[in-house]
Amino acid sequence: MTFARSLNKERAEELGMFVLAELCERVRIEGSASERKALIAQFDKKEVDRIAESGEKGAAVLVEKVKLLKV
Repeated sequence: MTFARSLNKERAEELGMFVLAELCERVRIEGSASERKALIAQFDKKEVDRIAESGEKGAAVLVEKVKLLKV
């Protein structure tokens, strides 16, 4: 979780969809309410749609993890 807390959005994007998906999962399970809220704010509907339509490897996994984070 320490890594997730220190990771900024730009660096996470460079690491790829699977890393972002794992970040979402770790924050969902271990993060505080404020950490979840801050991460959720990065994934509005427009961004989730863009990811889903990107066709990038891992996009479907990331979209699923974002949906779980928002529950």
